Amino acid sequence: MSTNITNEPIFTELDFLRITRLNNGKIPLELKHLLSDAEVLSSCSIPETIITMNSKLILRNTQDKSTQTVTLCYPHNADPNKGMFSVLSPIGMSIIGRRTGDCINWKTPNGNSHSMVIEQILYQPEANGDYLV
Repeated sequence: MSTNITNEPIFTELDFLRITRLNNGKIPLELKHLLSDAEVLSSCSIPETIITMNSKLILRNTQDKSTQTVTLCYPHNADPNKGMFSVLSPIGMSIIGRRTGDCINWKTPNGNSHSMVIEQILYQPEANGDYLV
């Protein structure tokens, strides 16, 4: 996974805690690095422009300008056919803690590279007062 991002990712305290406990703490090395570099804020302090767990957003392909609506979720809710991507997936790790306007890059397990811009957040739990989702 690689990104064109210079800002540190921002996590809510709850997301940070839940993610570090996924799979009994056995999470991908890239995600561990993200967590170690992250700024951690309380749920009520997180800006509405930050991708948090259970956020729904629009990504725009940098090549063909097509868009895709995705939701960042925990592994047990993942269903890529419905646009539900786990935080443990390459795309999930590339968007967690990022901001609208950021350009993200990742490789799928089969080696295909993707480059997209976070176009818009349609739903962020914290911006809607859902602090425990």
